[in-house]
Amino acid sequence: TLDRGADPCAIVTAEVAGHDARDVVAELARRRINATATLQWYGLLDLGARGVETAVRLSPHYYNTTDEVDAAAAAVAEVVAGRAAATTSAAAG
Repeated sequence: TLDRGADPCAIVTAEVAGHDARDVVAELARRRINATATLQWYGLLDLGARGVETAVRLSPHYYNTTDEVDAAAAAVAEVVAGRAAATTSAAAG
């Protein structure tokens, strides 16, 4: 993650190497997972110094279950691996 704070919080901002965060966020949205893309100019002091162009930001809250957090992590891993979300018809078939 890109968080350098002394007291980490539930907001996770991570570079997804080899992927534009906007594309990752779009695929997560197709899977009904809320995330945002952070662009370098949003965080010039942090991201610019690290050479990070884009990053994915996930913000789990107290009402998210462990299963939901695990599903979000698995979805990011699938996107990185190049696996698209299953369509409703494919999942049912």
